[in-house]
Amino acid sequence: MEINDEGIIIGKKKYGENYILIDIFSKTNGIIKGLYRSSKKNNKVNLTDNIQFSWKSKTFDALGFIKFEINESFFSIVDSFSISLIKASICEICLKLLPKGEENIKIYLEILTILIFFKKDTKNLNYENYKFYIIWELNLLKYLGYALDLEKCAVTSEIKQLDFISPKTGRAVSRKIGEPWKAKLFKLPKFFINSVYPYTKEDLIEGLKITNFFLKRIKYKIDYNNNSRFIFKEEIYKNLLNL
Repeated sequence: MEINDEGIIIGKKKYGENYILIDIFSKTNGIIKGLYRSSKKNNKVNLTDNIQFSWKSKTFDALGFIKFEINESFFSIVDSFSISLIKASICEICLKLLPKGEENIKIYLEILTILIFFKKDTKNLNYENYKFYIIWELNLLKYLGYALDLEKCAVTSEIKQLDFISPKTGRAVSRKIGEPWKAKLFKLPKFFINSVYPYTKEDLIEGLKITNFFLKRIKYKIDYNNNSRFIFKEEIYKNLLNL
């Protein structure tokens, strides 16, 4: 069996003396895992690089062997700390949530968009970087079938003064309805509704709490026995608190 596709490297681990075990988020074939022969002549394996690859194996469930050429490298030793964390978090979330072999073109293209954005000179735009990343997580929830409903109040259908999100339903709640229950609700960052709205550091922190809550819910449904964390998301949260 052979697959030829475009992809993004989202995981790598040394495998024996001469091989590297690579995880690729491919454009039309989902997550693919395979062995890549490491040598001085071959391309280096860097996370988030966009590649053109071939994967060969006897069956799709077998490990397989990979050869690739780099389309565009998004690896950089001069990335800011925030960008490095975001790239690592994107890779980690994809590995833990996306099913093997299932096409997710919209998610793939959004990752490419965010990588291209970070390739610009954004070293001193920590808040903007994190906002861009949180919006990516928000869209990821949608593409995975868990979109938040932020168009109107879940109780009254009002479309104005939407100040809260229910953790139970993922739906917006108006100020009037939510105020008595605000201790049990998430505060709704306005940039969730429209990305051009002004935002504060507190909005970003709340945004991370919201996406983290719902991504963990998905993860629990995939494997309720697996208590592993989103490690890089936690580091993003810590870094944002200290900015």
